[in-house]
Amino acid sequence: MRNLARALGEVRRQTIPNWCPEVNCVSKTEVGAHARSATPGDERWYVVPLCRGHASQVGQDLQISDAIRLVSADVSETCGK
Repeated sequence: MRNLARALGEVRRQTIPNWCPEVNCVSKTEVGAHARSATPGDERWYVVPLCRGHASQVGQDLQISDAIRLVSADVSETCGK
């Protein structure tokens, strides 16, 4: 979670949520997961804080709260600057 905290806190000035941001979930946030946006044409990878259950759903669509800003997983855009 340290790298996730660094990416969220330093790049976007966003704190890690206590609860998984999947709109129907009530589990605690435990990991940073790589995800893609559903926005057409956006092929970039992002880091999203999720519970372990949702992070393990590889290839599945999730509905993430609008309150969560996507943070780029591209190191050159985040902690590699």
